[in-house]
Amino acid sequence: MNKKLLLVAFISMILSISFGAFLSEATETEKRNEQLYKYYTNIQIQKGDTLWDIANEYAVGDIISNKDYIAQLKEINSILHDDIKAGDYITIFYYSADEK
Repeated sequence: MNKKLLLVAFISMILSISFGAFLSEATETEKRNEQLYKYYTNIQIQKGDTLWDIANEYAVGDIISNKDYIAQLKEINSILHDDIKAGDYITIFYYSADEK
């Protein structure tokens, strides 16, 4: 009987520690996200630029994936295909901890 009780207590302790670590991790991510502000600006497309290149530069991985960033860029700029042309201007968004 004591062995079963000890085993249950041990498993409960492990689960509590694991769950506590998960909550702590989520809280840290939430704190980082709360400190970021979303801004918009226009950029000029340079020769060879792709939407993927722009996403790699401006998307913040733990906030938005490159795929979702590109989808939003296309929506904001009414881009139907992935083609962008050098010299064109598009509106992009980015995240910054600096409040402007």
